[in-house]
Amino acid sequence: MLIKQGQHQAALDQINKGIELGMAYPHIGYYDRAVAEQMLGRFKEAYFDYKKVLELEPNFIMASERLKDFVVTKVPAKTQS
Repeated sequence: MLIKQGQHQAALDQINKGIELGMAYPHIGYYDRAVAEQMLGRFKEAYFDYKKVLELEPNFIMASERLKDFVVTKVPAKTQS
């Protein structure tokens, strides 16, 4: 509900508590956390949480669809001058 209300940080805090307590359907918790992270601009964290969802529940279509929003690139290491 907090995500729908635009209260993404509050949602993230509550979701993290639920994950820590061992929720019954952890893939749902990781999915919701990824959505909140994505809305907050924390794209790296969101990406890895969507991947975690699919690790826990490989047929979770919504996570698969959200991963299509991401483009993964390798950033070259900075060289010293």
